[in-house]
Amino acid sequence: MDFVRLFIEKILYPLMEKRRGNRVRENTLSLKESEKYTAAQLKEYQSERLSELLVECVKNVPKYQGVAISEKDILYNPYEALKKFPVTKKSDVVKDKESFVNKTYARSSLIENNTGGSTGEPLRFYMDRKAVEQYEAARFRGLSWYDISFGSR
Repeated sequence: MDFVRLFIEKILYPLMEKRRGNRVRENTLSLKESEKYTAAQLKEYQSERLSELLVECVKNVPKYQGVAISEKDILYNPYEALKKFPVTKKSDVVKDKESFVNKTYARSSLIENNTGGSTGEPLRFYMDRKAVEQYEAARFRGLSWYDISFGSR
């Protein structure tokens, strides 16, 4: 039995998580639960998340505030609503990344990140803590398929 793994997974990581207010394990469990969704449940979940994202963009992201669509239309059919949003190219973000930042977020709460730049210049963008935690949760969910957990070496 790997006592180091158990110690990290059951004691150390939960303590660190509590101290930092981190929700990676909680998000990982939620993602693992979503693996059990039926096709209909998954489609409903995706529609709800897309609706939330589009409404947030129209309300609070300068680049998308000019999109002529109502919140009601987004909630009714987010997939049709998405077609009314402009296609965003990498060059658009490079040129004016600030217009893609949600204006309700404090600049100090955002974490600058970037792509690897495999297609040329790296793309620089911002993530909030929630997005970073969700990214880490998705990574750990994938690793769990190979029996790699929070305490694994």
